[in-house]
Amino acid sequence: MKQTRRIFAMAIAGMLALSSLGVAANAGGGGGVAVKKVAITEYNTENGVLTVKAENKGEAKSILVMVLEKTDVQSNDQSDITYGIRDAEVAAGATATFTVAIPDSKNGKSASGAYIIKVQDGSENADAETFMYAVPADITAFVESVKGATAGDRLTLFTNPANKAVLVTIGLDYDAFVGADPTVQQNAVDTLYNNGVASLTKDNFSDAFLSAFGLAVYNTGDKAAGLAALSPKYDGQAADATKLAQVQSKMQPSYLTTAEFVADFALQYGLITVNNAAVSNMGDVLSAFSRATGKCTAVIGNILGLGPIPMRTAAEYIVPALNNSPATTETELNAVLGAAYSAALGGGQGGGGGSTGGGGGFGSVGNTKDNQPSSVGSATGSGTYEEQVGTTKIFGDLASTHWAATSVKYLKNKGVVSGTDAGNFEPDRAVTREEFAKMLVVACGINTDGKSADFADMEENAWYLPYIGAAVEAGIVNGVGDNMFGVGQQISRQDMAVMVKRAMEATNMSLDTFRVYTEFADSDAIKDYAKDAVKALFEAKILNGKGENNFDPMGIATRAEAAKIIYETIQ
Repeated sequence: MKQTRRIFAMAIAGMLALSSLGVAANAGGGGGVAVKKVAITEYNTENGVLTVKAENKGEAKSILVMVLEKTDVQSNDQSDITYGIRDAEVAAGATATFTVAIPDSKNGKSASGAYIIKVQDGSENADAETFMYAVPADITAFVESVKGATAGDRLTLFTNPANKAVLVTIGLDYDAFVGADPTVQQNAVDTLYNNGVASLTKDNFSDAFLSAFGLAVYNTGDKAAGLAALSPKYDGQAADATKLAQVQSKMQPSYLTTAEFVADFALQYGLITVNNAAVSNMGDVLSAFSRATGKCTAVIGNILGLGPIPMRTAAEYIVPALNNSPATTETELNAVLGAAYSAALGGGQGGGGGSTGGGGGFGSVGNTKDNQPSSVGSATGSGTYEEQVGTTKIFGDLASTHWAATSVKYLKNKGVVSGTDAGNFEPDRAVTREEFAKMLVVACGINTDGKSADFADMEENAWYLPYIGAAVEAGIVNGVGDNMFGVGQQISRQDMAVMVKRAMEATNMSLDTFRVYTEFADSDAIKDYAKDAVKALFEAKILNGKGENNFDPMGIATRAEAAKIIYETIQ
């Protein structure tokens, strides 16, 4: 209680001291240059909450006091002016975060207006920042007044200082607007109204007016200032300043509508981003491009629907192609992406059968070449996981050129798979039920501490006990009947599918649909308990069928194939 009172008393004292400050105060020494010992490093208002970050730049721990005041309130009562007081004990060099909820009104008056943030320590070292803020009701009222204004009053609404708080809050650089040429101001307002104001709301008004003002400035010939006034965003994020100069050189000299202006900015910015992407982040870049521009959506959707390995093949095609000849139009990019998708389909990266001659079919690409042996393509650009696949040995009997090399290497690095005492992986050996249970449990991060199982065919203190115990507890696997787990038995393809689906459900992994399921020729041979799992994993592109449209539910999977399906699952 004493500490609370002491801090509160200090906060009040700090408030009174700060009230007399008009600018930031700094402690100096011996008439030299003042040394700033308190600094506001960041502040913002979002959804009616002010967040302030302030740093103690002194050499000792100190209590910082943050005060939020209105500067446009005429009152002798300090409580009318003060909108929040916060304090925190802050170590030397550390930063405190203060938050204050700004009310919609105070003492019957709107809280919209001019504010000052003041932060002070116990030695009268202080910093201050000013800002404008408008409450949602005032923004809505302003938008309605804009929609109902006559032609002669429209521009006045945007230059009236009484509306500055609203305009600043919605994102307009008010000082830049009122300082612009009157012709530019009028063009911006006319553009806003020509685009139709009936649909304007508090939420979309900012983007509509910023676009109109940016276009008005841009069309005067000042491209840089026009894009700055646009306050450009790409895929919801502020545009990278280093790319803006490149974008300016690609855009047209002028535009007729804000829709054309904004859309072409997004396209040109997106093309530059894709042209400079690496293999490792190509998927994310293409996804952002599709969202931000609405261009090339079909082919990008196809590429993003590929599994990790074939998508890498596509990226390895895209990067050198765009390095040699950057795409300058949607058509050019679409052609490159289409060729990359074809390369991924034709490269055999999604298949599973490989050199095993049996099992197979676990992959990520639904096409006629799913069962061809996978080959590791040449590495171009930066790698996707820990490093690019080279020509070294993953295990003693598994070279990096093996079709399952990427899957096995990734799982090895994650501790999901391990080799024999001789350092081999035995990729062509059939995987057993207990081996697959362990791989799934470890890959999905399921806790094995203290877990065990009590099947009649289990050996005491066997290595697999905690993994099977965890899998049984999570509902991933059951026994084969008569209190037997089936230790040492080779796992069937349909049982593998069932266990994977249950593991995904147990760990809240999503099973998205990327393609339509059409029944296999041997669907009648799939046991009823496995049909839903086979269908779901096929639709998610985690598994495929074998030759002649068969699934081969009772076929035996190899260790390499088991690694492949688990890799696809956790990816």
